[in-house]
Amino acid sequence: MLLQIAVLDNIAIWGYVTPYLYVLLLFLLPYSTPMGWLLLEGFVIGLLIDIFSSTGGLNAMACTLVVYVRNRAVTNFLGVPEKELDTFSPLLSTDVKPVAMVVMFIALVWMHHIVLYFMEAMSIHLFPSAFLHATVNAIITSICCIITVVLMAPSKRRRF
Repeated sequence: MLLQIAVLDNIAIWGYVTPYLYVLLLFLLPYSTPMGWLLLEGFVIGLLIDIFSSTGGLNAMACTLVVYVRNRAVTNFLGVPEKELDTFSPLLSTDVKPVAMVVMFIALVWMHHIVLYFMEAMSIHLFPSAFLHATVNAIITSICCIITVVLMAPSKRRRF
């Protein structure tokens, strides 16, 4: 979070793209955590970013939605049964295909960015611009996060 607030929030690629590496935290939160606590953690992570970015709760809303959808995405995209979610770890799992994990992560990041940028735009005339910004930013964020995960993962898991 400190890296996001101190460094990444000050980067503006092409004038409007800022990699949101903190989204990776939402994906890496323990899957054994009860949903109520998970929602609170997602909200607090987003709120901390909002406080330092002056975005008025947009990150808190987007993070809470991603955390809410995350477990269902793991079961649908990766085929992990709901009763096995308590032991699932994205960095240690060897049963999941890396491509499926990347696709799921990109979908969650894009959903986060769509909510963030569309709520910021709040005008029908700005939706095409918001969609473009959300998509480009989601691609850059996903690339940064995937590189981070590959560097963090144990050597047995590095199959990309």
